[in-house]
Amino acid sequence: KRLVETVSAVAMLAAAATILPRLSQGAAFAFNGMAGDSPLINGFRLGLLGVGLLTLVLVRRMGEKGGLWHAEFYALLLFSLGGMSLMVVSRDLMVAFISLETFSLAMYVMAGFNKAWHGNREAAIKYFLLGAFAAACFLMGLALIFGTVGSVNLERISATLAEASL
Repeated sequence: KRLVETVSAVAMLAAAATILPRLSQGAAFAFNGMAGDSPLINGFRLGLLGVGLLTLVLVRRMGEKGGLWHAEFYALLLFSLGGMSLMVVSRDLMVAFISLETFSLAMYVMAGFNKAWHGNREAAIKYFLLGAFAAACFLMGLALIFGTVGSVNLERISATLAEASL
């Protein structure tokens, strides 16, 4: 049980170690401008990893009391942190949507994870339904933006709206 927790902490620390050298570098873009990298973005990513490590500490205390010693929880935590990190670097609305769904699906499962609390299943279902409706609204807005601007890239949307006289 402690091995999974240790591997999760080492994975987060390794991710932080890869981010730290890039704090002093300038902006960089990847995947045809759909993802970006800058010191501010890397600072946010380090903050997310710090919150993830804090979550590991809190879950360890709750695990001793409430029975949360499951390897799946740590995998879901890492999965959600990966989605949040992808959300931070996204420069495209489709990438933002994919990352939002990636981390929210893990959060839906984690909302209903504690079997000791009786309201968890209801909370997880309500959270899932709310997320499904929010995702539908997000996609509808994305379709309207694409129909108006012709792109889902945030820079192109900004440039098009700056040129338009609204």
